[in-house]
Amino acid sequence: TYSPSDKFALSMGRFHSVISYYNASFPHASWFQVAANRPYTQAFEDEGGLLPSHAVGVSLTSRQGGPLRPRFILEVSNGIGVNNLGTSAATVDVQGSSDQNNHKSITGAVQIRPVRVPGLQVGVAALFDTVGSSSLKDVSERVISGHLVYQDDAWEWITEGYGIQHQLQGAKAADSSGIYTQLARQVRTARPFVRYERRHLAPNDPLHVGDSGTLQGPSVGVRFDPSRFVGIKAQ
Repeated sequence: TYSPSDKFALSMGRFHSVISYYNASFPHASWFQVAANRPYTQAFEDEGGLLPSHAVGVSLTSRQGGPLRPRFILEVSNGIGVNNLGTSAATVDVQGSSDQNNHKSITGAVQIRPVRVPGLQVGVAALFDTVGSSSLKDVSERVISGHLVYQDDAWEWITEGYGIQHQLQGAKAADSSGIYTQLARQVRTARPFVRYERRHLAPNDPLHVGDSGTLQGPSVGVRFDPSRFVGIKAQ
């Protein structure tokens, strides 16, 4: 990372994509998240997740002042790769030192953190990519996301929604979606929470064959922190 000031940063390497607030804020260490598990929509791409969570490439970030304190992010990366495209044996992986084709994944995001409402963040993001080998049919990938987050010493409220489109060359587009909302309240050493989530995968999605349908429902739980070094969760 090269950051000559608080207003600009250029990073290169492997990182968690800004297409999802949860993905970028709670990447792998479950200690930092209140709940015991991640929402359905936040499963990693090599574990059946719908979102391209990881990226290998370049990320450019610009932070500005003013009453809204906007933040602008641009990511250019290899995106995801797919093996056995269009079959039940299809697997999606993060591409490291090489790319299956000549198309790069482009992700742009805008976030605001109003000065008058400390703890509030609102953001939108969009991702565009072409997935698959250049010698075979490929899949166009389009992802649109938005989030609304409020966090202070007592409350945490996170809501995100996604629209995901995968279209195999010459075939009909597959439109999938996901949404979740999670509310938590700090009460001394306990933090009870409630979450509702819904993930819908289109039956004709070429990257996730055989995993179509809808997962939805509520969950409740509580996290106890009896000391700085101990966290106990039930969900």
